[in-house]
Amino acid sequence: MNTDVDRLSQVFINLIANARKYCDADQPVLRISVRSADDMLEIDFADNGTGIQMADQAVIFEKFARIGVSQAAGAGLGLAICREIMARLGGDISYLPGQSGAAFRVTLPQGMRMTAQ
Repeated sequence: MNTDVDRLSQVFINLIANARKYCDADQPVLRISVRSADDMLEIDFADNGTGIQMADQAVIFEKFARIGVSQAAGAGLGLAICREIMARLGGDISYLPGQSGAAFRVTLPQGMRMTAQ
């Protein structure tokens, strides 16, 4: 797969940092799994916290979205930036409801090249 590794790394770092900040489990665990499905590469980031309430899932990728009461600092731009990066890379980022905690999937087409923006 040929892609902009710096931008893809930024997405991964944001997802890992969010899990570290927001996972409310007594002993937080982040599971990262990678699989190839057809011509796509799927990378899942899933923690063992309580996850994101269904009512909040619709806005988590919006700019300045901050859900729940949290002591964590931030402007609420991280997931919006991740969504923009993934769109430019020809991929996608989505929330995976129904997991035991917060779970996100990063999807990238295998073999695609990043075009200059």
